[in-house]
Amino acid sequence: MPSVILEFIRETTSSKFKLPVEEKSLEKKSTISASISSSFLATDPSSLLKPEIKLVTRLILALVATSIRLKEEDEEFQGMKEENDTYVRKNIEDKTYQLVDARSKARFDGTAPEPRMGIRSGHVPGSKCVPFSQVLDSSGTLLPADQLKEKFEQEGINLEQPIVTSCGTGVAACVLALGLHRLGKTDVAVYDGSWTEWGGKLDTAVEAS
Repeated sequence: MPSVILEFIRETTSSKFKLPVEEKSLEKKSTISASISSSFLATDPSSLLKPEIKLVTRLILALVATSIRLKEEDEEFQGMKEENDTYVRKNIEDKTYQLVDARSKARFDGTAPEPRMGIRSGHVPGSKCVPFSQVLDSSGTLLPADQLKEKFEQEGINLEQPIVTSCGTGVAACVLALGLHRLGKTDVAVYDGSWTEWGGKLDTAVEAS
């Protein structure tokens, strides 16, 4: 398990901070990579070998800390947000990749209100839902590979096709990306703005059940 996590971090810091439609590298890759590594391994490394440790939680905290640094320091961040918005809009028609939402089914369907004020309920047209809690066991650890595969496939997700994960703010989406990485799918991207960005706009398409 630790090797899977660390490989996921290495892959993520190299290319996964934006949608993979155009290849543009961030100038601060080395800083980001070092930041994630130091945050993730801040505790006793030997604890990573304990099966009961909630590795997913540690990963999320590290990614959140790095995301905050990236947004504060990188002058290209606002431009990246606009590019991501454009890619998602285009994908509704082109269906270049599968957008998988990690929020609860009720929030995805629009039957439960969003926890943040001013954000509409529902989901991006054509997206699919795999709540992040469904890929974890009761201890917060990723399910075995065979069970993970079943969770994605039963929602009609083709593991051989491109995938972008989303959620409320781009955090829980990392759990799905990690699960997919465990299945050997290392080309997954995370929509960092996620539903807060998409649902917070008045001119974006929204579906609800």
